[in-house]
Amino acid sequence: MSTPLYILQSEYWVRINLALEYCIKEVLIDVLHNVHNDTSYTGLPTCPKQLYQIFVQCKQNKKHELNKVLKKEQWEILCPQNGSTNPEDWDITLLIAVLRSVVGLQPAGGWKIKSLQPNDQSIGAFLFLIRNLRNELMHGSINAVSNLQAFKQLRSRMENILLGLKYKNMQMFYDLESCPLDKHVLVISRMVTNLDQEVDLLRNEASDNSNAIKNIEQTNQWIKTYLKQLSSAKADKTDVEDLAKSMNMKADKDEIDGLAKSMDSRLNTKADKDEMDDLAKSMENRMNAKADKDELD
Repeated sequence: MSTPLYILQSEYWVRINLALEYCIKEVLIDVLHNVHNDTSYTGLPTCPKQLYQIFVQCKQNKKHELNKVLKKEQWEILCPQNGSTNPEDWDITLLIAVLRSVVGLQPAGGWKIKSLQPNDQSIGAFLFLIRNLRNELMHGSINAVSNLQAFKQLRSRMENILLGLKYKNMQMFYDLESCPLDKHVLVISRMVTNLDQEVDLLRNEASDNSNAIKNIEQTNQWIKTYLKQLSSAKADKTDVEDLAKSMNMKADKDEIDGLAKSMDSRLNTKADKDEMDDLAKSMENRMNAKADKDELD
C-alpha cells in the first residue's frame, strides 16, 4: 500500500523545518556571538546577564530599531523577569531581528533590496537568504514541498547557507534527511505551537495576510495529523520493544531454570556414582577378608 501524498508532503516539510530549528538556529547563534572571530563586525556577549542588560537598554531607547519591529511577547523573551536572556529560547525571526538591528549585519544594498546583488557572500547576505527561506516555508502552503525533488532543492539551498556561515555540525544536517523522526516528536509539537503564534502575529498586522494565514492553518492541520501518526507509531514501537524485553527476560529465566535442572541432574548422578563406588569398595573388602580366612584354614 503506497503512502498517502499528504503524509509524504508533511514529512518533507517536517524534515526541512527540523533543519531550520536545529541547524539554522544554531548557526545564527554562532553568528550572534561571532564564534569565528570575523573582523567585519562585533558579536554580542555569551553571558546571559550581559545580554539582558543590552536589550533592556534597547527597550528603554524608544528610537531604537527593535522598538519598531518587536511585539510585546518578543520583548518578554529578550528581557525575561529573571534578568537572564538565552538565545536558545529565541526563534529564527527574533534572531534575525537582533542580528539586523543590534549587531548591524546587512546584505549589500541594505535590507530593503528585493534580491541579493551578484556574488554577495557577506554574512548579511546569508541572513537575507535565511529570512526569505523561513518566510517561504512558514507562510507558503505545505505543497511548496510537494515531492522529493522540491525537498532536495530546499535542502540544497539550506546546505549552501550553512556552508557559507561555516556551520560546525554539518553531519546533523545530513542525518536529518532520512533519520527516524520519532525521536523529534517534542520539537515537531513545538512547530505546531509556532505556527499558531505566527497566525496570531499576522492577524495583528495591518496588511492583508489572509492567504498566508490560510496556508499556515492548512499546514498546521496536516502536521497535527502527521504528528498523531508519528506518536502512534512511536507508541507501537515502544510496545514491541517492551514485549521483546519481556521475551528476553523469559528466555533468560528459562535458560537459568534449565541450567539449574542440569546441575541438579549432574549432582544427583554424582551422588549415585559415589554411592556405587562405596558399595563396590565394601564388597571388595568383604571378598578379600573371606579369601584371607579360607587361606588360613
